[in-house]
Amino acid sequence: MLPIAHLPKSTFYDHRNRLRRADRHAELKEAIRETFEDAKGAYGHRRILAILRRQRRRVSKKTVLTLMHTLGLQCLANGTTPSEEKSARQPRTC
Repeated sequence: MLPIAHLPKSTFYDHRNRLRRADRHAELKEAIRETFEDAKGAYGHRRILAILRRQRRRVSKKTVLTLMHTLGLQCLANGTTPSEEKSARQPRTC
């Protein structure tokens, strides 16, 4: 099968081993999700990063931003709900 796909054996085994590894960011993802939910979706990546650093966690801004994107967490801009944002983009009909 590998010759048909033109892949070396090492690529196959490397991919297989990566799938077996535990998620190294599992604990951090949970901390980000808890912080986001405690803030009721009002905190973005900058505030969440500041809170995590106050908890003595060594994490970069880009890691927090990437994990929030992976988890589907997006802060509410100016306290509006996603439905309000959607309706604000649509033109009014009088």
